Amino acid sequence: MSEQGTISELIAVVIVDPNDISRRALNALLGEHDDLVITDQARSCDQIGPDAAREADVAILGEVRDPGAIIEALRQQAPRIKVIVMAHLDDGEIPFHAIQAGADGLVPLSAGAAEVKEAIRAVTETGTAIDPYLAIDALRWAAGHEAPTPNGWGEPHLTAREQEILEHLAEGHTAAGIAAQLGLSRRTVEAHLANAYRKLGVHSRFEALARVRAMSRATPGALPA
Repeated sequence: MSEQGTISELIAVVIVDPNDISRRALNALLGEHDDLVITDQARSCDQIGPDAAREADVAILGEVRDPGAIIEALRQQAPRIKVIVMAHLDDGEIPFHAIQAGADGLVPLSAGAAEVKEAIRAVTETGTAIDPYLAIDALRWAAGHEAPTPNGWGEPHLTAREQEILEHLAEGHTAAGIAAQLGLSRRTVEAHLANAYRKLGVHSRFEALARVRAMSRATPGALPA
């Protein structure tokens, strides 16, 4: 509904979940809230009507095995749609690939209606709603599947501030949290992260963190100077 203006405060949601029971349960739970409206729900992305996708503010993906393909298909129909992926805890592969594909939110499949609704509000208001435990799962999975390479950090070397910020990132802190701890603005932290990503040849915090962890295994306790 965001493309049609804000006549009301309703958030339009589409649900994609191949599991009929969980999809219907999620549809019923979210349908109880007055500020949400389920515009469509289906087992796969190609069953979501194009008009429903374009009018939706948020898409929720349930027990899907290839979130990247679904996110890509949804964004082709509705480039500005926010996407929340639900995933099992302790299964980092789905969260990692979801973030790589540009998911805006990660929520555990065990989450209740209130938690899912909070994530929906967060992605529409702030752009991001990442469950910290799923983020850690994604990081661990990435670290285990990214082989360290000699001089993998490349040149030019990271600055002391970029190293410091990446260390905080590796501890699970957000850009806002890092900014508060270091007495910097969030924009400054994000600028340092962007520079570090460029130097490392990565495109997301999860790729950067995977490199940090891989290098930590190769050289315990040290980031490249």
